[in-house]
Amino acid sequence: MSSASAPPADVRRRPAIARLFANHPLSVPAFRALWLAAVFSNFGTWIQDVAESWTMMSLTRDPLPVAALATAVTLPMFGLLVPAGVLADRFDRRVLLIIGQSWMTAVALMLSIATYCHLTTPWLLLSSSAALGIGNALTGPSWQSLVPELVPRAQTADAVMMNSVGFNLARAGGPAIGGLVLAAAGPAVAFFLNAASFLAVLFVVGTYPAVKKAAAARKPRRESLVRALVTAVGYVRRSGSISTMCVSVAFFGFFAAMLLPLLAVYARTCLAAGPRGYGVLVGGFGSGAVVGALFLRRLRALVCPRALVACAMAVYGGGAIAVAGTHTLLHAAAFLFVAGTGWIPVFATLNALVQLSAPGWVKSRVLSIYQMAFNLSWSAGAAVGGTIAGRAGTREAIVVGALGTMAAGLATWRMHRIPSYEGDPLAQEVLETPVPVSAR
Repeated sequence: MSSASAPPADVRRRPAIARLFANHPLSVPAFRALWLAAVFSNFGTWIQDVAESWTMMSLTRDPLPVAALATAVTLPMFGLLVPAGVLADRFDRRVLLIIGQSWMTAVALMLSIATYCHLTTPWLLLSSSAALGIGNALTGPSWQSLVPELVPRAQTADAVMMNSVGFNLARAGGPAIGGLVLAAAGPAVAFFLNAASFLAVLFVVGTYPAVKKAAAARKPRRESLVRALVTAVGYVRRSGSISTMCVSVAFFGFFAAMLLPLLAVYARTCLAAGPRGYGVLVGGFGSGAVVGALFLRRLRALVCPRALVACAMAVYGGGAIAVAGTHTLLHAAAFLFVAGTGWIPVFATLNALVQLSAPGWVKSRVLSIYQMAFNLSWSAGAAVGGTIAGRAGTREAIVVGALGTMAAGLATWRMHRIPSYEGDPLAQEVLETPVPVSAR
């Protein structure tokens, strides 16, 4: 190698790991701290998710209340996500994050205390899930629009990619830890760990000057809150591509919700597994999601977004059908891994296309409408799946959901208004955005 092409001496002297992340978002202190805090918090979320589902199973044998936990946590977002997006477009997102994270800390702590005092009931679990959904709704639009602004524009793609990978790393490991905690110490400790996990995000958001600067209040617009909401809805309605993507994610979310919220029921009634086994199942799905996220960039270079989303929906459905037909824990975890590989490409691609299609002045609001479309369909699908499981059986409900996701893939393939990355100068700077935390 000639001296002209050799790297600078200061770069050669860096450790290999430092050279690897030299131009990576994790080299930015504020982003690295917030990413680690988010991973820690997401671990707490999945630990609580395992404890909630298993505790509900110990209180009632009916599959509907277990599936209703997913409905309870997402339903409040129907009325709150879009107003939260308006607030994120107009006010200090750091303040919104602090309020939302503090609220969720208090909710998880109160549930832990109530469980320790043996006061837990199905209605208390559902109410706590709904209260956490309120916090998620308040922080969701602010989080999605804040995180990429902590890094240089050239690193935006990798920043959002890392956000998605961090969430699914927690999905892969959190349920397994939750199963161990539940078996060793009980649900009260699991809920307490979730409450403590929110403190990491509060610390970073409250102490890092770079976060404060990135989240600074935008210049107030003269339009009222109601007018801002109407403007965002009108923009989505007039934009054929964005409204089409909202329909696609809603169609998929409705049927996809007939698998994940029923995993606790499936583990206990179909596989005779305990809390650890349930953690293995959810961890298998999360591991597949991580793999799907890591290979997504290469897949995007091979096929158009519409084909990628349609194929990913079909992969999810195929994995779900295989899960319904198996009778062993390891096989079920392996098939859930397959389903997980199709999960991230669906949401990551559609999220990226929505961000590319929406202008900056209305982006948070448009993202909140997109999230609302998903969360409303997810809530309805979880309720319908729980009803089918109670009347016909858990395996039958999973099969119905799997066939529905395949139909969603076929419908998406026929939706020609879904845009392509080709020719878009921003296409190389926007990648995966994380699945909403509430998509459990």
